[in-house]
Amino acid sequence: MRVILLDDDPTFVDLAGRFLERRGVEVETADDWRKLPDQIEAFEPDVVAIDVNLPGTSGPSVAQLVRAVCDCPI
Repeated sequence: MRVILLDDDPTFVDLAGRFLERRGVEVETADDWRKLPDQIEAFEPDVVAIDVNLPGTSGPSVAQLVRAVCDCPI
């Protein structure tokens, strides 16, 4: 399984990413929602996990951005 984690908290992303990797999940981390479409196209995730409170945007807005390039679960 391939997962992109998007969060503006680097400590959370690091901990969650390591947790998932220890369980065999391939993880790509993201801290800038504006770069997410390119990351999705390059990484081809099975799931995209997003923070709902991101600086400069909202979770629903990012979900629409994700949906425009990927039909994977959010």
